[in-house]
Amino acid sequence: MCGISGFNWQDEALVSRMCDTIAHRGPDDFGLYSDQCVSLGHRRLSIIDLERGRQPLSNEDETVWIVFKGEIYNFVELRKQLVAAGHRFKTSTDTEVIIHLYEEHGTDCVQYLRGMFAFAIWDRPQRRLFLARDHVGQKPLFFHHANNRFAFASEIKALLKLDHITPEVDTAAMNHLISLRYAPGTQTLFKGIHKLPAGHRMIFESDQLRIERIDPSATGLACLGPKEPQHGCYSPAPCNWHHRSPRQYEPRCRFLKDKIIALQRDLYFDARRSKKEP
Repeated sequence: MCGISGFNWQDEALVSRMCDTIAHRGPDDFGLYSDQCVSLGHRRLSIIDLERGRQPLSNEDETVWIVFKGEIYNFVELRKQLVAAGHRFKTSTDTEVIIHLYEEHGTDCVQYLRGMFAFAIWDRPQRRLFLARDHVGQKPLFFHHANNRFAFASEIKALLKLDHITPEVDTAAMNHLISLRYAPGTQTLFKGIHKLPAGHRMIFESDQLRIERIDPSATGLACLGPKEPQHGCYSPAPCNWHHRSPRQYEPRCRFLKDKIIALQRDLYFDARRSKKEP
């Protein structure tokens, strides 16, 4: 499962405490990275490359760092294309593929990924924090931004470790949660704490924060093939899915089916109750 956290200042003790609150997400390992501009923490559930896959993970010259949770289904194909493009790998993890994709394509790297994920990349030369969340929103990612301070984490309770955050209920979000059964947009039940919506990326640079929707028409269609113009524009070829047995999808299909049935049941009884009310 894994858990991530971090912020735009240096404090190893604080990022360590934040990671302690989400230790259940990654019981196998803990790692952190910090410099004068950033602190990153990671709790790891070890699955791929148990010995060398520790995070935070960097590129060859340690100018780009990442904390990642999730799974990239097409990382094998992407890795082959990146190696052909001249990138060197030190692990066999899907995490390192994202680093080199970022080197190749910047913040558009997320459009090449197929999977469930949430990650944060620190680009030291650009002094940029780049975060992204998968289209379905299967992996949560929360953040806080105020007074030129930016922090993020896999769970809200990790952000509550920040001294300048006072737990306070957001009544508007609570109203939405009661009436709609979810908090729309970036709202959460806590004032000053927001969630990155599914299928969005977030860039914190020069003390400015911007959130952008990832173009769904481009996601999964791009690949690293030769960028030659076709009929006046670049038309990327589709990538092949990382091979998976259909049995591996059965638990997720059952989960989605149960959620749909539960939603239909709730809507049915809500409609019946509304008819009975005067």
